[in-house]
Amino acid sequence: MIREALDQWDYVIAAYAIAIPAIVALLAFCWQRMRRAERLRDAARSEGKRKK
Repeated sequence: MIREALDQWDYVIAAYAIAIPAIVALLAFCWQRMRRAERLRDAARSEGKRKK
């Protein structure tokens, strides 16, 4: 269906269609990096205890 005037809801839907997956991807990336940093921290702590 072709419309002459664009409705503002088209832009709202497009913004949500971009923003929601981007936020989910950012949260997944940050969670993954946090888990990696925790593993590295734990490894460094256990290595430091062994040297003493």
